[in-house]
Parts: sequence; structure tokens; C-alpha cells
Amino acid sequence: MNKKILLAAGGTGGHIYPAVCIAKELIKQGCSVAFVVNNSDKSIDFIKSQNLKYYELKVIGMPRKPSFKIVVFICKLVLSFFAAAKILISYRPGVVVGFGNYLSFPVIFVSKLFFIPAVLHEQNVISGLANKVLSVIADKVLVSFPDTVNSFGKNKAVFTGNIIRPELLSAKETEAFEKFSINKGLFTVLIFGGSQGARYINSLLCESLKYIADLKDKVQFIHLTGERDYILVQAAYKKNAMKAYVYTYREDIWNAYATADLVVCRAGATTVAELIAIKKPAVLIPLSSATANHQKYNAGYLSARDAGIMLEEKNLNPDVFAKVLRELIEKPEKLQTLKNNLSKIRDFETIIPEKRITETILSLTK
Repeated sequence: MNKKILLAAGGTGGHIYPAVCIAKELIKQGCSVAFVVNNSDKSIDFIKSQNLKYYELKVIGMPRKPSFKIVVFICKLVLSFFAAAKILISYRPGVVVGFGNYLSFPVIFVSKLFFIPAVLHEQNVISGLANKVLSVIADKVLVSFPDTVNSFGKNKAVFTGNIIRPELLSAKETEAFEKFSINKGLFTVLIFGGSQGARYINSLLCESLKYIADLKDKVQFIHLTGERDYILVQAAYKKNAMKAYVYTYREDIWNAYATADLVVCRAGATTVAELIAIKKPAVLIPLSSATANHQKYNAGYLSARDAGIMLEEKNLNPDVFAKVLRELIEKPEKLQTLKNNLSKIRDFETIIPEKRITETILSLTK
């Protein structure tokens, strides 16, 4: 039996973290694991820190508009097929797993030319272009939402749920408030935009504060800004005399969640899975430039169940955003409705994603 598993993963923390979790589970099962990552990817540092073997592959994303860049993309894509073949010949995996971004395409495609079983991991409610194309040749597609099963067919799709950090479920509210040294008696809003921050959300919040300045004795903010906007956001809170705890980034996001009455965030797949797991009401602002507008569909999974509020950028301005915040702060029954409906989402309760994913991968080893 060949228990060498090759994982193609790159891009944001939302892709890398689940892949590393699966790698560790597979290692516990006696597998040898290696990664394929983009040679310009920041994820290399994280994979190095976990002492995991990796190969580098040079890949660029597909241009979204017709231009000369498409010619460059096609040339580099062809070269990436040869580079992927070299990696596969060197490592000789028993199964290849693609974690859903453009990096997966050459690795999965070439693996099937070598008759190596291939698995795709689709985190979002709707599939990205790479996974849509590759699903035709993949042996199994691991999906994170039950609504996605029909996109790939019941014989190919395996509903696994999405991997979340175990600390999220074990975080204690009292300890979390102590970590941040903040007032437990105030309504707490947690704002973040993913591992890189979100300029749009940061700017929107800064421009909205003047409309809710009268709530300064009722509300406090924990705001993870990313590197670029830290000074700008901190100055906006100070200007409007609002209580705020501003950070570029916090590794212990679970403590930030534990303090929050309300979360304002993007709608990445991992974030939505976290909100469902810990039953936190949220205002979700999908990234409008996301491929195939997939964040809108992720947010829609919650908003369709009245378990979250989706605000699309095209319909949003500081006044509208401030009114939504005010209503949720001043009308606890609105917040309670969201909480109650989050508790009604039972699709994920009996699933252990790591276990189901590793079992599916190992079932294909020969």
C-alpha cells in the first residue's frame, strides 16, 4: 500500500490551515506527507514552521479579462504541467489532494495522466473554476456544505464539513475577557477581514463611526485590521471617542470570538464554518471580487436561514452599515433571533471533518 500523500495547497490561510490539519492527521495514520506550494506564496513559512516537506511550483492565477496576460498565463500553465510531472515522478504519491485554488490544477491534472487517485477539497458553497473542471477527472470531491453535494453527484461528493481550530470550541469567555483586558459589561463587536485584513471593511467602519458615536458608552470594538490600515483605524476610533482594542492580527482568534456579541467579517468558507460551530451572530460582507462571487453564496447559506446578515458591497454605505449595527446593538431580540437560528443548523453536528477527510483519502490508497 502506497501511503505517500501529496497535498497541493496555497493562497490564504483559509486554504493552508485545513491542509496542514489534514497532513498532521495523515501522519498520525502512518502516512508520509508532502506539500506542493506556489514558490511566491507566504504559506511556505507556515509549512516550514510545521516541519513539513514541500515542493515549490511556479503558478499564476488566470486573468479575468481578455488581455495579453492570457498568453503569459497559458505559457506558464503549460510549463507548470511539466514541473508538476517532475514532482510526481520524484515523490511517487499514492494519492494527490488539491485544496481548491489555481495551484491544484496542474498537480491534479498530471496525477491523472499517471493514473494516481486524486481528491479535491471544496470549501465553499459553490465550486471554483479549477475544482469544477478537475471534478470531471477526480475520484472524490470533499465538500464542506451539504448544499454542494448535488453539484458533483452523490457518488463522487463526500460531505465532510469544514475544518476549524479546536481552540474555538474550548475557548472560555471569562478567560478571553481577561486576555483582552476589556469591559465585560459592554456590547462587544469583533471586526476582521481574514488573515490579511480587509481595506474595504476597515474604511467602511471608519466612516460609519460618526453615525453611532452616541453609543460610545454601550459598545466596544475588537478590530483586527491587517498591517496596512492599523494607524488609520486606530485614529478613527480615537477621533470618535469609541472604546476599541485595535490589532494588526491576533493568532488567538478564538479568544476574540469568545468576547464578541456580534462579528463583522468577510464570508470565507472557514469563517462561515467557525460562526456556525460557535453560534456567533454576524454581519457578513462578501468580498465582491472573489472568484465566481463565492463569498456571496457562503454568506447566503446563513442569511437564507436568518442565521446571519449579509450586506453586499454594491448596496452598502456608511449610513446603511451604521443603521444595521445600531439595530443589533439596541435591539437584543434581533441578535437572539440570529443565535436561535444558528442553533437550528444541525448538518455539521455529527461530523468530524478531519476523520471523514482522512478516511476518504486513505480509502484510495493502493
